[in-house]
Amino acid sequence: MKNYLNICAVICIGVLMTACSKNDQEKELKSPSLSFQLSIGGNGSANGPRRIVTNGATMQTAFTVNDEAGVFAVRGGEIMPRVNNLKLTYNQNGVWVPAAMVPYSEEYNDAIFYAYYPYSDTVTIDLTKDDVFASVIADFQPSADQSTAALFGKADLMTTGACRLGNLHSVSLPMEHRMALATIELPNVSYVFTNPDIEPYILVSPENVQFSLEAGGELKPYFDETTQAYQLILRSELQDKLIVSYENAGTPFSEEIDQISNIWSGEYARFVIGGGASVTTMTLQVGDYFLSDGNLLSKDASDEELAAAKPNIVGVVCSLGTTEAIAMAKASCTHACVIATAEQRAAWGTANTTSPDENAAGWRYWYRDKGFTLDISEAGGVTKPEKIDQAMLVANGYENTLVWRTIPVGLEIGGYVVDMNSVFAATDEAYLLSHIAPTVTTEWYIPSLKEWQNIRANADAVSASLVRIGATLFQWDNDSPQNYWSSNIRSAVVLWGYTGIGTASIDLFQTVNANMAANYRYMLAF
Repeated sequence: MKNYLNICAVICIGVLMTACSKNDQEKELKSPSLSFQLSIGGNGSANGPRRIVTNGATMQTAFTVNDEAGVFAVRGGEIMPRVNNLKLTYNQNGVWVPAAMVPYSEEYNDAIFYAYYPYSDTVTIDLTKDDVFASVIADFQPSADQSTAALFGKADLMTTGACRLGNLHSVSLPMEHRMALATIELPNVSYVFTNPDIEPYILVSPENVQFSLEAGGELKPYFDETTQAYQLILRSELQDKLIVSYENAGTPFSEEIDQISNIWSGEYARFVIGGGASVTTMTLQVGDYFLSDGNLLSKDASDEELAAAKPNIVGVVCSLGTTEAIAMAKASCTHACVIATAEQRAAWGTANTTSPDENAAGWRYWYRDKGFTLDISEAGGVTKPEKIDQAMLVANGYENTLVWRTIPVGLEIGGYVVDMNSVFAATDEAYLLSHIAPTVTTEWYIPSLKEWQNIRANADAVSASLVRIGATLFQWDNDSPQNYWSSNIRSAVVLWGYTGIGTASIDLFQTVNANMAANYRYMLAF
């Protein structure tokens, strides 16, 4: 805080000066009032040099809408009644608005002004002391619960020294932090995206984090999403130990920080536990690389960076955002979908058709009661590619693949066994064993026709990234284009395949019998 008092951007709220008419000027001259400018960043603490070495990171403080501060005016050794703990509220225009307007009079010319934050209607100042806020500071106890931005702000006591009235009846009041700030970084690997409305992607994060003082009492610090660090305001030179406990990958850890007693008023100290936070700020783009450990690499990475990461690259971002079903199944998987760099070719089962007896026994529409999303199936009246309405397609590959994994090989219905999934089951198992998805992502799944359409729409960016790493390109732009399996069912032993050719449904979509070989390319979401 002493550190960031000196290097943070000064938040100074000045008098709004706009062009005005002569009549407006005359009105201003007739009824002027005081205005107050509060900023953060005074002359620094006079307590002496820092005793904690920090990394020089900028720890900025900024006022937010509805913050409240108090101001006093003193003249002739007495507090002036109109400015006696006068409440100021910070509004959406960046202006501090007094609870009651204070008409200007000449008596304020030789008044001394003092301000503090956060506001309390019980605060008084002691004019007999060099620091009129000495008693306020001595009695102030930062809240144990600082878990929200509002609570954190209210724990951050700031005061000013003596200030005088300036030009245009305006009082400039630079504030200093009077408490200490500890920032604590726990093991954390995160990506903070510059894209609007895309939340940080947290790859490694401690669980069951708890903070407490050795003398007793649980603390709830504020967690800053930008730095992925905990921030806690404490009394300066606190003679106690801060105990931090957490779990990492199921293993419990506990650390004691006894240097908090070394943090002066207005200073901050950074404490790194277990390697601390590794935060990468980037713009998430289609074509970015996804690594086997869940890390990301920008598609704009240098050749050197790409060469180092290449052995671990397993996929390429093919679309931003995920689906409602994926987000409901795994709340953290809202960022993007990834298409695998590898592909293989196999059938889905061994059956080619079903007999009238098998159909009558229940095989014709066996999938209707199994939980599949039936947006394009014979059961829904869609039998031919040209009947597929592209506008009605649904990105449901994740849900359908999960259902496929519940269908046993050798499923018997009405006394008949029809093999529509034995090859898929073996192919799927082998793929999942050789391509372990990180715990923070979904499992790999088979794209639906809609997802193939999304991939095709972004094919230029995706293919460019595949070319850079020498991965297998999509087989729709070569001399022997191939069908790709989708997870959509047409009928008992017939699925829908995707060709990626043309724009009409009759060209893009094909019926593929279970015993016909087609290409597999998996997806996951993070």
